[in-house]
Amino acid sequence: MLTTFLGMIAILSSWSAIHQRTKEYYILLLLLQTGMIGVFVSLDFFLFYVFWEVMLVPMYFLIGVWGSDRRLYAAIKFFLYTLAGSVVMLLAILALYFYAPVSAAGTRTFDVPTLLAAAQHFTDPLKVWLFWGFFFAFAIKVPMFPFHTWLPDAHTEAPTAGSVILAGVLLKMARMVSSAFRFRCCPRIPCCVGESSRSSFSCRWSASSTVRSCASCRKT
Repeated sequence: MLTTFLGMIAILSSWSAIHQRTKEYYILLLLLQTGMIGVFVSLDFFLFYVFWEVMLVPMYFLIGVWGSDRRLYAAIKFFLYTLAGSVVMLLAILALYFYAPVSAAGTRTFDVPTLLAAAQHFTDPLKVWLFWGFFFAFAIKVPMFPFHTWLPDAHTEAPTAGSVILAGVLLKMARMVSSAFRFRCCPRIPCCVGESSRSSFSCRWSASSTVRSCASCRKT
C-alpha cells in the first residue's frame, strides 16, 4: 500500500516539474512501480531477482536524464554499486538452487519457502557464504557503511519523484526483504571476539539483525 501511495505522490509531484520527454518519464516511473511491487509479492527467487533488476534500469534513467547538473555521475555511480550487489546476490540464489535437494519428481525449484527450508540442512561453511552473498547485496541497497557513498549523489541529483521513491521505498526494501525471508545463517560460528570456537550461535537475518551482525548472534 505504501509503495502504490508513494507512486501516486511521485506522479503528482512530477505533474508541473517535468516538461521534456514526459511520455518516457512516466513510462519509466510506472516500470519502476512494477518492479517494486513485484519484489514485494514474489515468492519465487527467479521472479524476485528479475523484479529486483527491473527497478535498477528505470531509476538509472530517471536520475541520468531528468536529474540535476551532476546527474550522469550520480546515475552511473548508483548503477555500478547496485549492479555489483545484484551480481553477488545472483550467485547466492544460484547456490541455493543447485545445492538444494532435488524433489521426488526430479525437478528443481526457485520457490522461496522451499529453498529457505532446504538451506537449513546445508553445511555451515555454505550457509556462511550464502549469508554474506545476500548481506552484501542488501547492504548496498540499504545502504550501509562503507557502501553508502552512492546515496547522497543519487538523492541530490534525482528528480523529486525519484528522490521520493528512493527514500520512501527503495532504501527500505532490503530491510523488508531480509525480514520476510528470515534467512538463518552462521550456525555454530562465533562472531564475537573472545568467544569459544565451540559456542553455538544462530543468526536470524531480520531487519534489525543484519545491520548488527555481531549483536544478532544469540547463544543457544
